[in-house]
Amino acid sequence: MHWTNENNDNNNLNNNGKENYLKEIVEELRGIKEVLKETPRISTSAQPAIGNWFVSAIGSIKSLFKKGNSYALPASIIIAALLIIGAIFMTKNDVGNTDNKVVAGAKITDNVAKVTNDDHIRGDKKAKVVVVEYSDLECPFCQRFHTTMQEALQDYGNDVAWVYRHFPLESIHPRAFPQAVASECVAELGGNDKFWQFIDVIFASDQKNSDQQLGQMAQNIGINRSKFDTCLKSGKYDKLINEQTQNAQAAGGNGTPYSVVIGPDGSTYAINGAQPLATVKSTIDQALNSK
Repeated sequence: MHWTNENNDNNNLNNNGKENYLKEIVEELRGIKEVLKETPRISTSAQPAIGNWFVSAIGSIKSLFKKGNSYALPASIIIAALLIIGAIFMTKNDVGNTDNKVVAGAKITDNVAKVTNDDHIRGDKKAKVVVVEYSDLECPFCQRFHTTMQEALQDYGNDVAWVYRHFPLESIHPRAFPQAVASECVAELGGNDKFWQFIDVIFASDQKNSDQQLGQMAQNIGINRSKFDTCLKSGKYDKLINEQTQNAQAAGGNGTPYSVVIGPDGSTYAINGAQPLATVKSTIDQALNSK
């Protein structure tokens, strides 16, 4: 189908602009397809994550209206489709499924893999409370939550440590897995501090970095570019990332970010989604007071 408008705004776009725009639309359509494919098997506890994704998808497409071009009509059609699909999904899954909801601060079964020295830890390793975050480096809500966790660490000092683990949602974030691999390569070549520096840089970017861009980002923070490029192509961290993804799901994660707060007595509390700082602090306080 071909869309036109009276002003023929299409002339205002160069070829690169058109190509990038269409790529964005294709990416959102791919996400819709994957959600529809998984819908019959997704539990109610996954609704916050799916809801977050719909909001993200709609927001990214709405931003395309600002370009003032002839593709506004197809974008509006996609937005309408997203809204309809989202409404159907939420209604369908809300009937007869009032249990299994994981809310912030709820105690959960301890299926979280034990924190070891091999983990990426920010803060005091002897902290009373540990927040284990399962995250996706292309997820906009993970980007928001990253800032929230930075603020939480500042507020609690040595009482709280932050562990980062991978949970790439490849069906809707095709660059999540390669970026996760890149972060592990940085950790191998530069250590824990460089890992966290690299994570900060990714979340400050558009989160869709190519291999070339990832290499430049690594080089910018002092990582040997040649060794990084070799590591990135090696596949050596695929198993680790897949294992962490499986552990996230075993621990109750259905979307990203998904975090588990571990108290001094080993009790665990879920934080599902990019909750605000107040909710995060409330859950941490609950863990600190656990006995």
